[in-house]
Amino acid sequence: MTYTDIPTALADWIVAQAVAGYSPEQALQPLLDQGWSEQDAIDAVETLVRAHIQQHAQANGLPVPVRVPALQQSDDASLLTLGDREVRVLVSLLLPRVVVLGGFLSDAECDALIALAQPRLARSRTVDYDRPHPMTRSLHAGAPVLAGEKWVATKWLRERAVHMPD
Repeated sequence: MTYTDIPTALADWIVAQAVAGYSPEQALQPLLDQGWSEQDAIDAVETLVRAHIQQHAQANGLPVPVRVPALQQSDDASLLTLGDREVRVLVSLLLPRVVVLGGFLSDAECDALIALAQPRLARSRTVDYDRPHPMTRSLHAGAPVLAGEKWVATKWLRERAVHMPD
């Protein structure tokens, strides 16, 4: 027996059970009650649900899942092989958790990503901030960040003593 032998009403009910999040056993039970073998019932339910997902994914324009290539680590702890690329860990910080990878994207891929994000970038200004101590001030420079993000990238450029007029 195959999934094509299932009556349309029962097939719709099985898909509805899967979409609603019910356990697979509840969807299998009607088929088992009709004399299906357990493996045939499992194959039929999987085929019905897979067909439903593919049909609705194409209808809604959802992306088809892409399998990520396996990550292979070499003898060098900072060198990873991902598909056809060698990626090097340039910097790894524990707090805050930051990992900088080199060679992950080609120059053309970086240019394409930047071009897509360019309309959403907001450049911050270089400003002079007061520090808690009145005799020192710090110059910060902001980096481009996505508009609407709460995180602001800043970098210390220099710290200098400020002589206040009498």
